[in-house]
Amino acid sequence: MNVKKWSLLACSCALMLTTGGCQKQETSEYRFASYYEWFLGQPAYEDVFTYMEEEKELQIDATYGDEAYIADDHLFLQANDTQRDALIEQNEQVLQEAIAALEERGEGFTVEYPDDYAQVTITLDPDFIETNDVFSKHTFSMGGDLFAIANITLANRILTTKDSDIGITVTLKNGGSGHILSDACYPYQAISFTQSDWESSKQQDVEIPSAREGYTKLFVRVAEVDEQRIIFTPEEGRTLYAEDAQLELCLDSVYADDVYIPYQLKQDDTLVLEVNGRYALHEDGDDIADIAPISIIPKRYIEE
Repeated sequence: MNVKKWSLLACSCALMLTTGGCQKQETSEYRFASYYEWFLGQPAYEDVFTYMEEEKELQIDATYGDEAYIADDHLFLQANDTQRDALIEQNEQVLQEAIAALEERGEGFTVEYPDDYAQVTITLDPDFIETNDVFSKHTFSMGGDLFAIANITLANRILTTKDSDIGITVTLKNGGSGHILSDACYPYQAISFTQSDWESSKQQDVEIPSAREGYTKLFVRVAEVDEQRIIFTPEEGRTLYAEDAQLELCLDSVYADDVYIPYQLKQDDTLVLEVNGRYALHEDGDDIADIAPISIIPKRYIEE
């Protein structure tokens, strides 16, 4: 090679290195509930039931991330900012397709959400709700659409904020009356409503869905946590149940299986427990009373 040309090539490569032309972007780790696997990087919307029937393996296109894997009942994604932005755009496309699938089920279905994905409001078609049996195929498919809309919105909220613990507000409305049917801090609170809630929403907002009736909020801190249990003490200036200095959730119990637990809790984390004032029936060999909370929410996501 001509010496002059070699010198020019060497200078060009040196310039690229100093200006970042050859540098690889740093990646960040994002964490989602494991069921986001059903929508991650999908080229088009498929409802969750179709996905489960096909038993697809978890894969991630290099456009959206370097690696994706399941661990501790969560989905982890390694992605740089370019990949993250591409995934947000792809999620938005699939979200719009899920919304279109829902809206095709009835004229009264609508979905609204802001640019920051902090919340999503889903209005339900009254004709659909009142003419389809709760166990019908149509109702299950509608539920699949709601599930997709909530989870894709949450995924984009996590990706845009880079906060894997963040929740979103999911509000269901009665399309006939315009009243609130149910709301939840998702994924920490379940999205649900009953026939009783539906009837009430014809006249007024449902402030407390039936699933949370009789439950109160306890403001607590984590005193101890390990693989077997979480021990809670009251936040300063607050109380637990009248006679208790501590309460406990055993992680090998059905009560832990029924609640979404924030990831990798540590001592002194502050939480809000929704409990019904009763103890859980569980024998674990200690003197600390067991509880069965319906939800465990990081305090920073709850307005007092």
